[in-house]
Amino acid sequence: MRHVRSDTITPCQLAGLAPEAFLRLLHPADARGLPNLFVKDLCPGGSGDGCPESTDPTATRVGSAEEFCLHLPSWLDCSSYVTLNRFWGRRRGDKLAALNALYLDLDFHTHSSWRGQSAEDVRDAISARLQMQGIVLPSICISTGRGLALIWLIDEMPAKALPRWQAAMDALIEFGRPFGADAACRDAVRVFRLPGTLNEKSGREVRVIGGTGLRVAFSPLADQIFGAVGRPTRKELLSRKKNKQPRRNASGQAMPQGLSARQRFGLIFQDLQKIRDHYYGSIPVGMRNNWLHLCATALAHSRPDVDLEAELLDLARQSTPGLSQREVLSVARHAVRQNRPGQERRYYYRGSTIADMLGVTDQMAQALNLEQAISDVERRRRKLAAQCAKRRVAGAKPRAEYEENSLERSAPWRAYGFSRATYFRRRKAGTLPACPNTCAQGIPYSPRHD
Repeated sequence: MRHVRSDTITPCQLAGLAPEAFLRLLHPADARGLPNLFVKDLCPGGSGDGCPESTDPTATRVGSAEEFCLHLPSWLDCSSYVTLNRFWGRRRGDKLAALNALYLDLDFHTHSSWRGQSAEDVRDAISARLQMQGIVLPSICISTGRGLALIWLIDEMPAKALPRWQAAMDALIEFGRPFGADAACRDAVRVFRLPGTLNEKSGREVRVIGGTGLRVAFSPLADQIFGAVGRPTRKELLSRKKNKQPRRNASGQAMPQGLSARQRFGLIFQDLQKIRDHYYGSIPVGMRNNWLHLCATALAHSRPDVDLEAELLDLARQSTPGLSQREVLSVARHAVRQNRPGQERRYYYRGSTIADMLGVTDQMAQALNLEQAISDVERRRRKLAAQCAKRRVAGAKPRAEYEENSLERSAPWRAYGFSRATYFRRRKAGTLPACPNTCAQGIPYSPRHD
């Protein structure tokens, strides 16, 4: 199935789709790689591959959609999740086989504008906005029991296309912010709840409530999303890159384009320590893993020779006392594996992403004097303030001072009895009298001369 015009589709064509049909639609039989099924709270006393008896509260299955469908009835009694992309084995970034979808997780119950609304109401509202902006409607809409999940199925792309996919995900999350889009739902190893299961937090069934069922090409979909949020399309970016000239200093040498990754992540690590100090030395529950992961990533970039495991254990003892040594070592080893020099998919977090992950507000960033872990809004404000300060040093006047002393405000042509145009014409020609009182051809001022 190919890309079609979004205005020819209704948003609820797939309502009531069965779990087996959902899996087959999400992961076709001839696809590259295998999906993972993540089963939480396994049923006690089970048997066989469907629901085995185990002391492990979670288990991951790797297989095709057809294999999953054989044991699906027993898994529907548990909290089950499925990956949206496919992997060579267990779901890990370095095992990514194919990018299969773009997606949004809308926690609309946390957004004041949509709190109390149904998933169907939010689906209709965001579908209307998507059509207005010229974006194809999602392939699958899922009511997750507390929120709304939207999935755009795409023609599968190789793992090396991850940077392009990630840029499209960031733009899609920006588009979905007014509907409560989860900013953390931007990674390729994300899992979504399986339709037909129960959301243990709300007690409601997870179900498909709509979608077009279409699989679309990635590039036109990404360009539609970029255009909707005011970002350049791929063609525009390539054109800019082709025509871009490097900045040069007075001697003609090319100027550097900013901080190196090592310098930038050194500043990020300093920001993370300021955030810890803001919470009196102990990171709150709910952001401990994120904070520790960001510390590990910053250290891996800025101090590649450091013993990361020992450094992170020391940080955890001071700042995240509730985390076990096993959890801390897991974060450290993942950071070492993912941030090796030369690794194709190292983590390079934007400052706004870090601010989102740690709940850093603009007021907090200003109070703590953070340098990198700041939102895009705060970054623009600081850039504007720096530009204003630079203009002041160069002799530019503040707007109020300029307007107070401007000719438009004092209107000297009135004293001469000239029209405004005549005043500026004679001023340019150097034929203005020395004093208005000596103007030989002065006439009484009248607004019609302006």
